[in-house]
Amino acid sequence: MKTPSARSLLVIGLSLLAFTATGRAEQSPAVTAPRTDVAPPPPAPTTAEIVTKLKTYTYEQRAEYALLVDDLTRKADAALTELSASYVEVKSSPTRRKAMEAYRAAAADFKDKATKVDNAQPENWESITSNLATSWQNLQGAEAKFRSEKA
Repeated sequence: MKTPSARSLLVIGLSLLAFTATGRAEQSPAVTAPRTDVAPPPPAPTTAEIVTKLKTYTYEQRAEYALLVDDLTRKADAALTELSASYVEVKSSPTRRKAMEAYRAAAADFKDKATKVDNAQPENWESITSNLATSWQNLQGAEAKFRSEKA
């Protein structure tokens, strides 16, 4: 009886490899196919929608309002982190530096106004919510301005 030659072993090995690879290729599309039964997430609210929402809460809804403000504060912090990561002061143009300063000032103003929600009273509720809505609008404008400036 003859022992298998290296050539025969190579042919057998390649055949097994090809067989295994084609079997996996047939399974792959089914596994990686996107799910069609899941609805896409709703679009993010616009700045105008958020401003309107910030102005419509009543004093009796202040707990829900505080949750919204906390969420917006987290978003502002995340945006500041993201923008700061792409910003190098030494290499930035004067207009970009000015835009970053304006964004940082707007973020600080928003956070300052957000802290006033906790101490709100019925007498000053409308003023606080209006000021906070305006501050959010200014923050979004400053962010858009920064993003539009070139390095």
